[in-house]
Amino acid sequence: MNQIATIDAAPRRSITQTMAHRFGMEPDTFIATLTATVFSKGMSREEQAAFLIVADQYHLNPVTREIYSMPKKGGGIIPVVSIDGWVRMCNEHPQFDGMEFEDHHDGDVLISTTCRIFRKDRTHPIAVTEYFSECYRDTDPWKMKHRMLRHKSLIQCARYAFGFAGIYDQDEAERFAATETERQPAPQRRAPAPSSAAPMIEHLPDVAAEQEPARQVEQRAPQQRRAPVPTSSVAQSKPEPVKAAQAPAYDPEDVRERFTAAATEAVDLWALNAAYDLIVQIHEAVMLPPDKEDLIKVYEHRRAEIGEV
Repeated sequence: MNQIATIDAAPRRSITQTMAHRFGMEPDTFIATLTATVFSKGMSREEQAAFLIVADQYHLNPVTREIYSMPKKGGGIIPVVSIDGWVRMCNEHPQFDGMEFEDHHDGDVLISTTCRIFRKDRTHPIAVTEYFSECYRDTDPWKMKHRMLRHKSLIQCARYAFGFAGIYDQDEAERFAATETERQPAPQRRAPAPSSAAPMIEHLPDVAAEQEPARQVEQRAPQQRRAPVPTSSVAQSKPEPVKAAQAPAYDPEDVRERFTAAATEAVDLWALNAAYDLIVQIHEAVMLPPDKEDLIKVYEHRRAEIGEV
C-alpha cells in the first residue's frame, strides 16, 4: 500500500524566541533581563527587535555587554560593540588566522598603530593604520593611549578584513553624537511662523513650477516630513521687504558640505540615513526646494554607490 509521507515544518521563531533559546531562557524573562540591564531607556519593541537582530547576526552576547545600544538623536538606536565583541567576531570567523600590531613613535611620542589581520584564504594580510592625532579624545580611557589606539586599529582592520557593517564602537558613536549636537543650534527645532515666511516666499522665482520636481525627488528620500507648501493666497499677498531676522536660520553651503562629507564616509545605508536625519532633516522647515533637491541627489548618489537601491 502506497503511503504519502508528510513532514511537518518546524515552527518559525521570532528573534526574541531565538535569542532566548540560545541562552536557555523564557522569552519574557529574557526581555525583562535585557530591559533592566542592557536596553536604552524608552526603547520601543521595534528598536529592541532591531538590536536583537544585530546581536544574533554577529553572535554577540548582550548580557555581557559585547553589544549594547545608544539612543540616536531624532529617534532610533545605534548598535555599539565593545572591544570584547569585536575580538569575538574576529576569533569566530572561519577564515581568521591571527593578528599582529605595530606601534609607530617619533621619539617617545606615539604617532600611529598598525593592525594586520591574516586570513586563511588570502596570500597577504589586511593592514590598517590608525593615527593618534585623528583618534584621540580627552576622556579617561584615552589616558591609556597605546591600548586605545590598538583597539581603534583592530576595529577598523576587522571591518576591512571581514566586512563587518552596521555596528560601531563606543568611542566613534559618542564622537558622532557629540559632533552633531555641537553643530545643531537650538533655533533649528522651531516651527516656521506663517507670517514671517510669506515675504521670503514672495521673492522666490517660479516657486509653483519647482514644487512638483522637488516633490518627486523627496519621495525617494528617507523619512521625509515636507515643509508646508505655500498656498495661492500666500503667493498673491502683497510683497513686503524681507527683514534680516526672517532669513533661514541655516547656512546652505555649510549643510551641503557637512552632509556630503558624512555621506561619503557612510559605510552602509544605516549610517547614510543617520547622517541624513542629523544633518539635513532638522533643516526641512526652513529649507528652500532647490537646496533640498541638491542634498537629496547627494543622498541618492551615495545610496547607489553603497548598493542599496
